[in-house]
Amino acid sequence: MRKRGFAPSPNGGRRCMRPLPPPYRRKSKDACRSCREERLNPMSTTNENRPRYSPARRVPLGPSGYLLFLSGILCVDEDARDNIEAQTRRIFDRIARVLAKHGASLSDIVKTTSYLADLADYDGFNRVRVEIFMDSKEPPASTAIGAGSLLGSGTRVEIEAVAFVPSR
Repeated sequence: MRKRGFAPSPNGGRRCMRPLPPPYRRKSKDACRSCREERLNPMSTTNENRPRYSPARRVPLGPSGYLLFLSGILCVDEDARDNIEAQTRRIFDRIARVLAKHGASLSDIVKTTSYLADLADYDGFNRVRVEIFMDSKEPPASTAIGAGSLLGSGTRVEIEAVAFVPSR
């Protein structure tokens, strides 16, 4: 027998027990019906509820140094549109700038993951990658993944990297 004045909740009568962190608690029409707490919409474009993003994240490894995880970087420059070699060079230039802010260089990279719009571009991409890491004692481990149309129009490659930055 249903109590009067209560509607059945969408999760089978149980109350939602997953609380959100304080900045996301709001009463609104987008709230969970059973607990009336607003859920974070990852597709939202308003500044107040946008997920945080970091171009690089440090993970300390004790006195030896730290790992530096770089988010995926891509090139959307109009003059490099659909040119895999130009985009790859510019992306590695941008990666070098992010690494320099953290006291590292391209020779500190231990792993790269590359997302290619078309795996037929791999030869052009690899030519530039080999050229970039020619002076490294040991080139980084590398993975290339065919991403298809996920990268968007004109964008041929996205590269993310992991670097080990020793204590100096």
